[in-house]
Amino acid sequence: EFVVLLPNIKEPLDASAVATRVLNLFDGGLEVDGVTHMIYASIGISVYPDDATTPTELIHHADAAMYDAKNNSRNCFRFFTQKIADTLRQRQQIEKGLREALSEEQFSLVYMPIFDCKNNTIVAVEVLLRCQSPELKGIGPDQFIPVAEATGIIKDIDLWVIDNALQALIILRKKHYFKGKICINISGVELLNEHFPSKVKNLLEQHKVSPENVEIEVTETAFIADNETCLETLKALNELGVSLALDDFGTGYSSLSYLQELPVDELKIDKRFLRDVTQNHEKKAIIKTIISLGENLGIRVLAEGVEDVITADFLKENGCECAQGFFYSKAVHPEMFEAQYLHQL
Repeated sequence: EFVVLLPNIKEPLDASAVATRVLNLFDGGLEVDGVTHMIYASIGISVYPDDATTPTELIHHADAAMYDAKNNSRNCFRFFTQKIADTLRQRQQIEKGLREALSEEQFSLVYMPIFDCKNNTIVAVEVLLRCQSPELKGIGPDQFIPVAEATGIIKDIDLWVIDNALQALIILRKKHYFKGKICINISGVELLNEHFPSKVKNLLEQHKVSPENVEIEVTETAFIADNETCLETLKALNELGVSLALDDFGTGYSSLSYLQELPVDELKIDKRFLRDVTQNHEKKAIIKTIISLGENLGIRVLAEGVEDVITADFLKENGCECAQGFFYSKAVHPEMFEAQYLHQL
């Protein structure tokens, strides 16, 4: 990242002329040793004193505008605007709420039961994170997780989730003789964290939980194909003995040839493929292909987002092993889970 200071402009729009000149430098790519690299720039602009009155704040706002440029189309520039200011303010509020939630124990877990498609019995429980921080009222995981990842708070949150999920599993096994797995979502950030597997190992040993009773889920879009650190992290987790699930399968970019190299035990079909599946021949074909792929590779296949009996029957008829979704059960609090599904455990 670079900062360009323009001390003598007459009006804010003059900055756009400079930004355009910078962007033009990248036209046609940059040649190094006879190889042309297609490199692009994203530029954010903030203006004194309209956007900020201190150097630190001015750079901070230009940085926010730069990320807005990245998120829109890249290779462009953006001026700091009120909309960006509101986004920045919300981001700061979310970050504050997350730090408060960690220190004040304002996180909790709810359970999403996972069912066997053949007999509709519960075979696993996926734990989902919820936050009760007043700062995050009305803000769900889809909004606060990206902020947690960007600020690095996610590493502490992931460890909190794993720690509390293992405690929950101990209760389920001792109190209800639960034989299934506990499934835990982790951020894709952890795939680039070489210390993550050892931290998981420490928590398993601390709680005396057998790794075979734990499944760790990571989204397919989080996995970076050909990245050695990602692959080594997955292998290290696999060597611990925990199961690994590739969540939202079908939405990412991992090639099928590379899939066979991953130590993955389960593919979770993304719920977008399940919507109106019985009326959509293309979706039917995709789901059948994924199920067949899992069978051929010896990988379990689970469908998420099942909302009706027709879809459930379709999955059962085509050999899908497990499923979850509102047709079977919504995510419920631990107490309700024990009361509602106790007879199945």
